Amino acid sequence: METQRKLTLAAGGICGVFASLLLLLAAFLAVIGADARQPIVFAVISVFPLLIAIACLSKPHRTPALRLVGGITAFAMVGIILNSFLNPDVEIGRLGRSMYFGILTGSIALAATGRWPS
Repeated sequence: METQRKLTLAAGGICGVFASLLLLLAAFLAVIGADARQPIVFAVISVFPLLIAIACLSKPHRTPALRLVGGITAFAMVGIILNSFLNPDVEIGRLGRSMYFGILTGSIALAATGRWPS
């Protein structure tokens, strides 16, 4: 159990550092006057690793963070699946819609239960 706790802390720390770097990049892009959407995109992307860091590092906030991760992933998978039907691109269709449906199913289960599958 000690090794699992160390790995959880390491994963949470790495995700926290990654989220911080994304926020710093968003701030840097805003300061240098980049396109108006670029800083917002990087700031929004930083939410996902931040939620994973919270799920790894904070036991009381683990369930809400995991539910948000599952909801964000489900939302993204629905968008990818709809895009694959509306815009039949070779790259999207070749990866297999069944894989996306599998990820969608897992993310809905994660959002519903709020815990990792065991």
